[in-house]
Amino acid sequence: MLDFFRRYQVLTLSLIVLVGIINVVPTVIPTVYVLLVLAFFTFKKEIPSFLILFYCVLLFSDSRQEIMWWARDAKIVATLFLPINLFAVKNEIKFSSRFTVYLIPFLIIAWITVFYAFEPIMSLQKTLAYTLVVICVPALFLYCYQKDKKILLDIMYSFSTIFIVGILLIYLAPGFVMLEANGRFTGLLGNPNGMGIFITVTFLYYQAVSRSKLIQIDRREKIIFFVVLFYSLFLCKSRTAMMTVIIFYSLNAVYNYSHFFGWIAFALIAYMWSEILEAIPLVTDYFGFSEDLRVESVEKIKRGSGRDIAWMYAWQNIQENIFLGHGLSSTEELFRRHIKELSILGHQGNAHNTFLTLWYDTGLHGLVAFVIGLLAYFLKIGKHLTYGMPILFAILFSISYESWLTASLNPYTSVFFVLVALLGFVAIDYPVIQEQKEEEVKEEELDLKSKLKPQFT
Repeated sequence: MLDFFRRYQVLTLSLIVLVGIINVVPTVIPTVYVLLVLAFFTFKKEIPSFLILFYCVLLFSDSRQEIMWWARDAKIVATLFLPINLFAVKNEIKFSSRFTVYLIPFLIIAWITVFYAFEPIMSLQKTLAYTLVVICVPALFLYCYQKDKKILLDIMYSFSTIFIVGILLIYLAPGFVMLEANGRFTGLLGNPNGMGIFITVTFLYYQAVSRSKLIQIDRREKIIFFVVLFYSLFLCKSRTAMMTVIIFYSLNAVYNYSHFFGWIAFALIAYMWSEILEAIPLVTDYFGFSEDLRVESVEKIKRGSGRDIAWMYAWQNIQENIFLGHGLSSTEELFRRHIKELSILGHQGNAHNTFLTLWYDTGLHGLVAFVIGLLAYFLKIGKHLTYGMPILFAILFSISYESWLTASLNPYTSVFFVLVALLGFVAIDYPVIQEQKEEEVKEEELDLKSKLKPQFT
């Protein structure tokens, strides 16, 4: 990990300066400062440093702390640097994200819904941002891997650093990372559920990197990553994140044995979900963790964060116009307009379901296009990777309880697109590269033999 900070000296120094000034200068200063640093990395074609800093801006923008609000404006402009970076290296890119092709029908439908959105300007901005992230982030990631495969570890080190800093702040500035109301850990994220989603996507990213064997991960680094990740999971008490971890490990064990039994196992989990919920309090009571993990009763789990209210409200509004959407970000606007009556009913936040959000925002056509694209892509890579489908099922579970995949400029969606780009590369492109290398080696051996043959005759 020390090598990581040595190789990213400019980035590390820039972040240290940023942390030093955000609490003592007007918010416009850190905004301009970050954009200048991003522009510098763009000019120098330092794509890895650019991507990590860009991600840090997304992370900071999710914070509930007032001193981080500058990042909410900075990330909008920072997103416009993505196509500039991609254009600068487009002739050098050998690999592209195959998942982007699968999402083209969905993106077309999303752009069409802009014309009859509640807030056309806002929907236009959200759709543009989503399109740029879908196209640019995975492509730039693959470019970085093409130049130096250490980017795989660099991203993991960045995640570990985020976890470590959050944990250290428990002792240095507890009010910054802990909610006073319930003592749950938020880390550098905006809320405990956000921390749970961050844990989900980083955990799955690690699984993909580790199992792909594209690069060797040091045993000590593995231990550090898992310790800070699972300690953060325990502190934030995110039930959804806990279940995604369990689902991945369980289904991965089955898929290693048989893909057919893997599908059966997932169907059983979906069918017996209510029974699984009822078993959670029994297990946690047995180990004495019920109070820590917020599983005092089954009904409390089912009502968590007013999700049943959110789902019912979203579904009621979807039925008014099932086929035509209202533009990306419309669900967010809908819940914002009716925040008072929903709060009285016990709901906080958005629709808490990616599928319902997609349905309301882009209509049934958009939802179907997104789901078909996602399933078709994973079915293709699942033929080659035993851990591909377990990752998909873990993601499906997470987005069934949160709407994070419908937004582009949060700290989770970009990791997801990096993850799926990595899976596609490992499943499809990497075997071709290996075959080409083997053929080149054979050709070199034949050339060597042909040169040596006359000497023996």
